[in-house]
Amino acid sequence: MIIMFCTIMCVCSICYFNLNNDDYLEDNWNLNLKSQANSIFEKYPEPSFHNDGIYYEVFEIIKHNSSIDFNNNKNSEIEMIFLEYTSEASISEEYLPCFSNKYQYYTKNKENASLIIINQNQKLYVVSYKI
Repeated sequence: MIIMFCTIMCVCSICYFNLNNDDYLEDNWNLNLKSQANSIFEKYPEPSFHNDGIYYEVFEIIKHNSSIDFNNNKNSEIEMIFLEYTSEASISEEYLPCFSNKYQYYTKNKENASLIIINQNQKLYVVSYKI
């Protein structure tokens, strides 16, 4: 009986944490990109109690109705941090922006978490790191 209860609790916990991962942008950053873009690639960390780790997602823009205030200047520090996070998450180069081309970026930081969004060629490349 105890084993059955533990198994049910474990399955429910995994389902809960997987559902939480799907809304990480809205839950952690108050951003709802899914209303203006379609997700074409995503890689989330393994489910955990605190939902920590590196979240990576690429969106194809369907509506240019962004409330995000992008910066138009190239920033080598942002590029370096973005590539560090995506390297740690083992993201394939085909799903990365090309920093030698023109891009816009947005960053947001809070305690134990950071977010970088690269806007390039009708795509949003989103990396979020949570400790």
